Amino acid sequence: MNRSDIAAAIGSRFATSFASDVDGTVFDNKGGEPPVNLADSEVFMTCNILWGENRKTEVGATSRYRQVGNVVVNIYTKLNIGDGLALSKVDAVVAAFRTVTVSGLVFQTPSPGTGMKAGGYYKIAVSCPFYADDVS
Repeated sequence: MNRSDIAAAIGSRFATSFASDVDGTVFDNKGGEPPVNLADSEVFMTCNILWGENRKTEVGATSRYRQVGNVVVNIYTKLNIGDGLALSKVDAVVAAFRTVTVSGLVFQTPSPGTGMKAGGYYKIAVSCPFYADDVS
């Protein structure tokens, strides 16, 4: 898989898992900030790919190049409403990306970060590690 294929598989998985949230999600290089007036029941997300190193791995007689990285999903909610809404979305992201394979892209166990104030929002980031092999 090349990087374009990996990005497409990630976008597809996200769109399938969060169809109702995709309009409120910003992907890499598409700009956008959380809405100024986010309602108490609304969530805004960003989905970014952090590329790791591409390394050669040997699996039997077949040479492979393994691309590793992390999908980082930032979940934003309104401040001062508690963390319940954000944590429910964290659980959904973890479930969507936990140890699944999508078109040859293998996701490992996601790790949620610590919730914090980010501007006028409450934010929790979820890191979803992945790898994909390109057989040469």
